[in-house]
Amino acid sequence: ADEAGARGLLERADVVVVNTAISTQVLRRAGCRPPRVVTHVHELEVGLRYWLPAEDHRWMLDVTDRFLVGPDCAADNLVRHHGVDRARIGQVPYFVPAGSGPGRRDEVRRHLGVGPDTVLVGACGAREWRKAPDLFAHVAWHARRLAPDVDLRFCWVGASPPSGPHWDEDADLALLDLGDRLRYEADQDDIDPWLAAFDLYALTSREDDFPLACLTAASFGVPPVTFDGGGIADLVRHGGGGTVVPYPRTEALAGALVSFARDPERRTEHGRRLRDHVAEHHRLEQTGARVLDELRAVAAR
Repeated sequence: ADEAGARGLLERADVVVVNTAISTQVLRRAGCRPPRVVTHVHELEVGLRYWLPAEDHRWMLDVTDRFLVGPDCAADNLVRHHGVDRARIGQVPYFVPAGSGPGRRDEVRRHLGVGPDTVLVGACGAREWRKAPDLFAHVAWHARRLAPDVDLRFCWVGASPPSGPHWDEDADLALLDLGDRLRYEADQDDIDPWLAAFDLYALTSREDDFPLACLTAASFGVPPVTFDGGGIADLVRHGGGGTVVPYPRTEALAGALVSFARDPERRTEHGRRLRDHVAEHHRLEQTGARVLDELRAVAAR
C-alpha cells in the first residue's frame, strides 16, 4: 500500500526532481512514469557506467525532461557520450554553506602532530579507484624526493568503501617508505575543521565531477593543486587560485605543491582569491534561485 501510494504521488506531481542519475532506477523499478522529470547528474562517465546498468541508463535518458549539472565537464560528458541535446541541460553552481572549520584548525593539526611551520597537504574522499588515494601516495613520494628539505606532510581523510575496488594500502605505503609523512584517517563526522587544517589540497582523482570537499577547502582559503579532468580545474581558472596539472603527471603535481610550500605569501594570496571567489559565486541563494527557475520552466511546459 505504501509503495502504491508513493507511486501515485510521484505520478500526480507536476515535476519530480531526481537528485542523482543513479536514483532514476527507483522510478523504473516502481513502474512509475511521472509527467516531468528533472535529473541532477553529479556523475561523470565512469560513475554512470559503474552505477547504471544498460536498461537503467536507457531509462534515465528516456524519462528525463531536463538534466541539471554543475561544471562544464558534466554537461560535455552527457552530450559526447550519451547523445543528450545540449538544450536539455541546465547548469547550476554547487554551493557550500558557511562553516566553522577555521575555528578548530589548530585542534586537528595537534591531533596530527603537525607544527605551525609544517605544510600540510590534504585530500578527502572514499579510498576508491576514482578518487585515487594511490596516486595521492605517489605524489607524496615525489614531493619528498623533490624537496627533502621542506617539512611537508600529507593526510587523506576518508575510509575505504566495503564494495570498492581493492587497493592494498599497507603494502603500497610500505614500498613507498614514507613513514610519518603520509597518513590516512577514517571518515569524520565534521569534516570542515580537517579541511581548514590543510595548507594545500591535492586533488588526485582520476574522475571527479566537482568534489564539495575541495570547494569547501577553497572557501577556507586552501588552494587546490588538481589534475585537469574535472570541474575543480575550472574553479582554479575562474577563481585565480591553485594550479592545474595534466593527468596523470604525479611528479608535476608534486612539483606544484612544493612550489606553493616554498612560497607562503603566494599560497596565502591564492587562498584569498579563491575564498573571495567562492563567497561570490557559490552561494546557496544563487543555486536555489537557479534551480527554482529551472523547475518553473519545466513545469510550464
